[in-house]
Amino acid sequence: MKHRSGEAICPKLKAKNGHRHQVNHRQAEQRRTALQSGEWVSSQGSRQASQPRKRQEFRQAANRLEIPSDTESESEDDQVPITQPKAVATGAWASGASQAVKTSGSVKPSQGLVQKRSDEKLNAIQTEIDELKKELKSEIEKSDGSWGDACDIDDLEEQIADLEGQLTIFLA
Repeated sequence: MKHRSGEAICPKLKAKNGHRHQVNHRQAEQRRTALQSGEWVSSQGSRQASQPRKRQEFRQAANRLEIPSDTESESEDDQVPITQPKAVATGAWASGASQAVKTSGSVKPSQGLVQKRSDEKLNAIQTEIDELKKELKSEIEKSDGSWGDACDIDDLEEQIADLEGQLTIFLA
């Protein structure tokens, strides 16, 4: 504990500060004497930081839930080494590619391929219209005026109208 003035009140804190003062004073005296005698001295009280070491061997994978046995029946081939994790991505790719990038990764077709596909679709619609018109013509010729034949004719006319509407939209 400290007083308002900053002076230590607690006896343990007083002892700690006194000991630290003595150690610092002793180190400063040793440094001054070394400098006067011509020795090279590094900065006061500094230690060289230890460098981190790389792991030399793989750790063996062990099942934590397994009870250790006295016999070493496992061979070296059965044990799987633990490998180092992959490097973690940072920056813009840290969270992975966005969904837009994943879905839009398809190759854009060329203008010639687009034109070819549209021509094929146009030809397919036109061919189907021609076939339905031939079928309509044959239905009208063989019609005997019954309500079944009239329904078939109406259905064919609706199909032709739908395809012509698709053709108009496609050409627009």
